[in-house]
Amino acid sequence: MLASAAVSEWIEWHQRYDADPAMAERLRVVQEQVRRALDRCPTGPIAVISLCAGDGRDLLGALHGHRRRGDVRARLVELEPELVARGQAQAAELGIAGIDL
Repeated sequence: MLASAAVSEWIEWHQRYDADPAMAERLRVVQEQVRRALDRCPTGPIAVISLCAGDGRDLLGALHGHRRRGDVRARLVELEPELVARGQAQAAELGIAGIDL
């Protein structure tokens, strides 16, 4: 019973990004930091791993429109199947290849 409560809690927590201005700002700041990190990477492939990745919106949002997006190969680790499905759908919608959730 506890596991299902935790699952719904994580889905609910991620939904706050769309409803809570403070969470939206938090996401904006994280995405900007990811973009800056990508900008500092040397030429060539960039390997990324994200644990507790949720729906991957931090990395996917940072990669959307970024000049290095084609260099990134990422493994996003998340246990909540609904969040994984959302991340996979978002990566496909944005046309971002090289993302393994």
